[in-house]
Amino acid sequence: MFGLLRDPADAGEVVERPVSVAELFASRAAAIGVDGGEVHVAPAGRPVTTVDEAGVTIPELS
Repeated sequence: MFGLLRDPADAGEVVERPVSVAELFASRAAAIGVDGGEVHVAPAGRPVTTVDEAGVTIPELS
């Protein structure tokens, strides 16, 4: 689990607002202008979104 840190000295421990990998990916995608909700089709025909549906952007990083 990732999280926001109050102080760089806390770097090994999540002390506030844990975030998921999906949230982190959604935030990074938004930061570089990628539409996280875009649907691609895998070679087997299965639809796959760019970012997991559970991923919402982290407001503190905006």
